[in-house]
Amino acid sequence: MKQTGSEAWLIAAEGPPPAPYVNLTGIIVLIAEKERKNPNLQNFTKLEIKAQPCMPMSSEDSMSVRTTASSATRFDDLKKELQTQINATIDERMQETQNTIEQVQRKIAENDCKMEAFERKTIAQFNTIKTDQQALANTLQSTSEGILGRMQSMFQQFQQETEKGFTMLQQQLETRGDGNDENKRPRQV
Repeated sequence: MKQTGSEAWLIAAEGPPPAPYVNLTGIIVLIAEKERKNPNLQNFTKLEIKAQPCMPMSSEDSMSVRTTASSATRFDDLKKELQTQINATIDERMQETQNTIEQVQRKIAENDCKMEAFERKTIAQFNTIKTDQQALANTLQSTSEGILGRMQSMFQQFQQETEKGFTMLQQQLETRGDGNDENKRPRQV
């Protein structure tokens, strides 16, 4: 491990970087693989680690970083811990999403049931209204026909009675005018 600047370190490792970033002494560190310049180091991969500028490492912290093989296991442990946390977060979010989807599906099913019930009720009400309307139309037609028939009958009866009355009046006038002058009244001038 070698510091190559105020924000960069060079670390030699046997394999590729364990992750694109690691948590090193409380600081998130970005890892970038570098090309090899020394052919004698074929078993090692050079890594450049860039620390975030907001929290520079103190000289005490830099001394505590060991260059032994235990740092590789530390990286593996950090990688596993980070992967476990990420997987747990992903699983939690997936479960929340699945629960939300199930709730939405239940609501949709409930709304479908309500809509079907409403549709059946509306169709039943429409059929009832249609039946009532037809019955009312039939009743109105039969009632109007009955009223028209009664009015025609009354008009014919009135016409007959009027004709009888005119005929009787005419007969009375004719019987009075046959020579019974006694029954006539003198006209006053």
